[in-house]
Amino acid sequence: MKKIISILLAFVALLAIGCSEEPKEARFTEPNTIKMEDLNIGGIYWDQPMSEVITKLGNPVKKRQGAPRGTWYTFLRNNGEIGVFSSSSKSDTSGEVMKMYIKGDTGFTTSKGIKIGSSYNELVKIYGTPTIPKGKGYRVSYRYRSSRNPKQPDSYRYLDFELDQNDRIISISFGFFDDSC
Repeated sequence: MKKIISILLAFVALLAIGCSEEPKEARFTEPNTIKMEDLNIGGIYWDQPMSEVITKLGNPVKKRQGAPRGTWYTFLRNNGEIGVFSSSSKSDTSGEVMKMYIKGDTGFTTSKGIKIGSSYNELVKIYGTPTIPKGKGYRVSYRYRSSRNPKQPDSYRYLDFELDQNDRIISISFGFFDDSC
């Protein structure tokens, strides 16, 4: 009987973690580490109308269809790149900002002043311990998550910082992911 219960528990555990594309150690278990207003880089924020982004940044250098729907816009600023994902798959600017990233010297900061080149120590001092702990390797990410979306309870919004081997930030992004199967 103990063997059957052990097998059933193992099966349930596999089902619980099997539908995530992230490694087991990267799954979120702790609640709320950021607020929605933290999803802001350089004054571009979550759910902002794409028309306002175009007004601020000018015409994109590239547009491409995103999956499953939406459009990625790429902008260049100083010696950096800004990517913005819009919720609209139309070629117009009718959608809202759903994801964003910056790489290189864009001059942009988060709403709390973190920028490309900031250190891991600065990051932790301002945002606290990341939801996902530091991993191994040359480029690692520190992810902070927002509260669950009441309309999509398995969906989270995140603020992500990618670091180089010297623990300096090389990219910043925000967006969402779906933790359901």
